[in-house]
Amino acid sequence: QQAETAVNNAFDKFYSVSGLEFFHSDDTDISKPSDPDFTPDGNQNITRTDLENMNDISNGRFKRWKETIKIFLKSPIFGASPRNISEFAKEHCPDTLMAMYGIASHNGYLDVLVSTGIIGFIILAAAVLLGVIKILAVYFAPGSSTELCWLTAQLAMLALSAFFVSDVFMSFSMGAFLFWLYFG
Repeated sequence: QQAETAVNNAFDKFYSVSGLEFFHSDDTDISKPSDPDFTPDGNQNITRTDLENMNDISNGRFKRWKETIKIFLKSPIFGASPRNISEFAKEHCPDTLMAMYGIASHNGYLDVLVSTGIIGFIILAAAVLLGVIKILAVYFAPGSSTELCWLTAQLAMLALSAFFVSDVFMSFSMGAFLFWLYFG
C-alpha cells in the first residue's frame, strides 16, 4: 500500500512539474475500446466513444503506466514473466485494464520491468548502456561516416518510441527487428 501511494505521488509530481496536470484527469474512465461499426451509408465509423470526454493528453497511457507499476510491485524481483502479464494481473490486480481487457501498458520499458522484474530490467539496461557506449565510441572516432550518423539517429528514434509503444522489446515486429539490427 505504501509503495502504491509512493507511485501515485510520483506520477502526481510528474504531472505538476511537467505542466501536464492541465491535461490529466485521474478520474477519467478508460474502458475497453469499442469495435468499429459501420455508418448507415456503409462507411466505417472509427469514433472512439470511450475517449470522447477524456481530459488526458496521453490518451490513457499515464493511467496504464500507473497500473503497470502497481502490477510490478506485486513481484518486483523476478516479474510476472513476459507471456503471463495479463494472467498475473488478473490474479493480483483485478481492477486494472490489463487484467480486465488485456490492454498493454504501451511502454516497452515498463513491459520489460513488469515482466522480468528488476533483475531482467537491470540486465537489459546494462546491455543497452554497453551498446550505447560502443556506438558513441565509434561515432566520435576520427573519420566516422555519415551513414553511422543516420543509423544512430534511427536507433535513438526507435529507443524513444519504446516509451510510447510496446514494440521494441520482447516482440516480433518490424520495430524490434530494426532496433536490434541497428543496435548490433
